[in-house]
Amino acid sequence: MNFEANASNFVYSDTQIQQLKQPLDELLTQTSQRIQEISVRVNKQDLEIKQFNQAITNADLYVDSLIVLPEQMHKNLPSFNAQCTTITGRRSSNEDEEIGVLLSQNKIPYYQIYAVFDGHGGIDAARFCKENFVKIFSQNKFLQFNFIEEAIKETFLDLDQQFCEQPGIKTNVGTTCACVVFDLASDKIVIANCGDARVLIYAQNDVFVTFDHKPSDVSEQNRLRTYFATETMEINGVQRVNGSLAVSRAIGDVDFKIYGVQSKPNVLTVPCSITDILFTIVACDGLFDVISNDQLISAVKSMLGMEVSCKSEDQKFLDGITAYFENKLFEGDAIFSQLCGEVGQTDSGEVKIDKSDICGKISQVLVRAAYFLNSTDNITCIVILQK
Repeated sequence: MNFEANASNFVYSDTQIQQLKQPLDELLTQTSQRIQEISVRVNKQDLEIKQFNQAITNADLYVDSLIVLPEQMHKNLPSFNAQCTTITGRRSSNEDEEIGVLLSQNKIPYYQIYAVFDGHGGIDAARFCKENFVKIFSQNKFLQFNFIEEAIKETFLDLDQQFCEQPGIKTNVGTTCACVVFDLASDKIVIANCGDARVLIYAQNDVFVTFDHKPSDVSEQNRLRTYFATETMEINGVQRVNGSLAVSRAIGDVDFKIYGVQSKPNVLTVPCSITDILFTIVACDGLFDVISNDQLISAVKSMLGMEVSCKSEDQKFLDGITAYFENKLFEGDAIFSQLCGEVGQTDSGEVKIDKSDICGKISQVLVRAAYFLNSTDNITCIVILQK
């Protein structure tokens, strides 16, 4: 079949042309309206961005204004007396480190920080944290807006990342950490921990304690199992990750990241005023493994001359504390040796009780008590009181 082209088939009449143009004109009109709408939105977003930038500027100005506190105000800020006692104990070396630092600007105090780093597998991770904690914390962007909780969280994570990225590090070395940050200007207290080092705050009959991250804890077992398919194992009566590590969170420990060991801390803003706090303890598990929170509170209250009511089974413990505090060392040693079934201990673990400062003496008493209660770890304890 042959087809013949007909030129007339490709010629449109004026009416047809108008019919074809009409939808194009409508489309152009709609497009023009749409462009105007978008332009209005862009202008609105530009205005919002300018307002946001101005808000940031205002916040920066506010932060800058905080830096210049009235002299009368910063003279009335709380201050602390703190002392630390640390011993190697029954280990071959001491892998604990600690810090007590007052962060100031223009000679005005802002943050008082205390922390204990309990190393394992070597001292490298604990020492790295001691040398870098304050620097990383003080440079955190969240401090500009006084978001201390977020600043602490990022400090732990940054410490972990920076330590693990170092060339040539030992991949089985790590550290736990417990810290307290007193925000002096805002009258705010934040405690945090990663691992089983602990902070205990006693304030007007309220007790605030960090949460231990141990493989024996059900919530930590569920986290390891759910997200990393890791089952903890009991070795010699202690639950461990991959049959080895006795904590489920830590800074460092590259070899254990695959099993779920992480550095994310638990962070708590303590719901009280700094002036309500009677005492604060920051210590490693070498102390808390053998002395309970209740025993610790009773002991410190007793040494501070406060009224103490303790369980009948803890009275003997308190008698030992009193003996130490009164410098009756042999009597105290005998009491604690009897309590842990190790009668006849004579090795003091190099724990003297010779400090005249009340914080120092309390820390020495607690450490010596922990040693004679048969703690097998390094023992480090910071005692903090208000001046």
